[in-house]
Amino acid sequence: MDYVLQRLLHGVLTLLAVTIVVFLLSRLSGDPLSLILDPAATAADRAVELARLGLDRSYLDQYLIFLGNALGGDFGESIFYKAPAFSVFMQHLPATLELGVVAIAVSAAIAIPAGVLSAVHKGGVLDSAAKAFALTGQSAPIFWIALMLVLVFSVVLGWLPTSGRGGLSHLVLPALTLGWYSNAFLMRVTRSSMLDVLDADYIRLARLEGLPERRIVWVHALKNAAGTIVTTLGLMTISLVTGAVVTETVFAWPGVGRLIVESIFHRDFPVVQAAVTVIAAIVILINLAVDLIFAWIDPRVRLG
Repeated sequence: MDYVLQRLLHGVLTLLAVTIVVFLLSRLSGDPLSLILDPAATAADRAVELARLGLDRSYLDQYLIFLGNALGGDFGESIFYKAPAFSVFMQHLPATLELGVVAIAVSAAIAIPAGVLSAVHKGGVLDSAAKAFALTGQSAPIFWIALMLVLVFSVVLGWLPTSGRGGLSHLVLPALTLGWYSNAFLMRVTRSSMLDVLDADYIRLARLEGLPERRIVWVHALKNAAGTIVTTLGLMTISLVTGAVVTETVFAWPGVGRLIVESIFHRDFPVVQAAVTVIAAIVILINLAVDLIFAWIDPRVRLG
């Protein structure tokens, strides 16, 4: 319990630092009034709008007001959407969750079995192919992967739509793109963990006792390698949040990543602050959950 409280305290301090950084950086994007006011607006009109948005105050006052309201769940009103910023964020969150869950599921379904088979057949053709795929997956930029998938499956073959959110066909390319890097990374981690476990004494003992090789690999070895794999899945979840910005922009997917990019262009400070703050809180909680799950899977781990 002391460990959890300590981590939560560190999380609160980290979240506070995030709010300061995003508050300052969002205002470096420029003056939002130049986008929302009529070109013929007078200085008096500008002063009225500044006062309405609270932008006539000092940065310190603006931040303290933002922080106080945010503690109560109020991130202000969106300058562009003319609606509560948190509501705008929540409207786009389901699309990102849908994309992220599918990307993680596809990556895990491909990478974990591939990593296990690569470790079992170390030095073979399958192992070489898996390592080549992992190298390609971790080297190629996400935007390039996205463009190549669109070129092949949408432009050349005409099998899948190029953008937008709709049925399952709209989800395939964004999910493959978002999970591409994570897929390669998870496969390498699974392979490395399995190699360590397969060399353990209890695995040799299991073979001497005549247990089926399939049971040794997929039950005993994989179970003991699961701690590292679960940790990696947690890190993947965090990386998918950042990778969603590029993926959602390329595929015009109406999620949080695209919302942040558009809000920066619109200089919509409240939406940017709300989105980044909530995402940072989610990342902090995911990190804590991963540590606790790892300790639950492997009793040898001692927290604190």
